[in-house]
Amino acid sequence: MKLNKIFPIILVLSMTTSISAQKLDRRVSLSAGGLYSYLTEYEKSRILGYEVGLYTDLIRRSKWGLSTGLEYHNKGGENGVPIPNYDVTFKYRYHQITLPVLASYNLTKRLSIYGGLYIGMNKTSVLEYGINEWFITPGTVVSIPGYTEEAEFRKLELGSRLGVQLQLFDNWYIGFFANHSFSTFYNNNADKKNLLLFDKDYYTFDDEFKKMMDKKLVSSKNMFYSLVLRRNLFKD
Repeated sequence: MKLNKIFPIILVLSMTTSISAQKLDRRVSLSAGGLYSYLTEYEKSRILGYEVGLYTDLIRRSKWGLSTGLEYHNKGGENGVPIPNYDVTFKYRYHQITLPVLASYNLTKRLSIYGGLYIGMNKTSVLEYGINEWFITPGTVVSIPGYTEEAEFRKLELGSRLGVQLQLFDNWYIGFFANHSFSTFYNNNADKKNLLLFDKDYYTFDDEFKKMMDKKLVSSKNMFYSLVLRRNLFKD
């Protein structure tokens, strides 16, 4: 499903949820903030992004609750450290529509902790991958008939989320959340592979270098931290 078809769905859901909230006295809240995203196997692979979200309560009690919503994330990762004797470029930025399910517990009147799961649908927006040696023309790309870069990346992402939220004043909150994907971002079962080097003879790099790059690509997961400002739109 394309992103330009998803946003109208989010809008309709937000209107429907808002109406339901008024009838059921459930909170509806809107949040926006920044993301610090990176890939676990690449040093200094940080990428700054952003997120927006719409949430509603599933269960509300005096001390704890369960909530869900829809979020839009812009995140990714890159290799941030040059590899000796090679110029390696790896940058991955993607859009994600995320459905979180979070349990919360009120430590005090203003401070709450959160924990739960999220599932996200990914759409790559930027994928730069290149390996250039002194004897190889910079920007050399190997073409495979029918190959698309996105085919090598997972379409779905499942992960965990932990966080804290502080009430600033009436209906306004600030939250910090840590997220970790359970699955690798690279789909090792893709029918066509261009990024994996160990089983391809497209480049004349030494075996040790090939294995090192392959291991990073296959095992890397996405981590991201978010700092968000949240406001209750409706409150009982």
